Amino acid sequence: MEDPAWQADAARLYQPLRRMDGTSFAGLVQEEAERLRQLWQTRPWKD
Repeated sequence: MEDPAWQADAARLYQPLRRMDGTSFAGLVQEEAERLRQLWQTRPWKD
């Protein structure tokens, strides 16, 4: 993540870089999973 060329490519492709350790990433995944479960309850995306 410290490579300036890689950071420039990420910026050019509109890919935000979020530096976090494994524990933080696991928390992010859990939060997003819960957000999607709640969304499913109000607006399911099935046929």
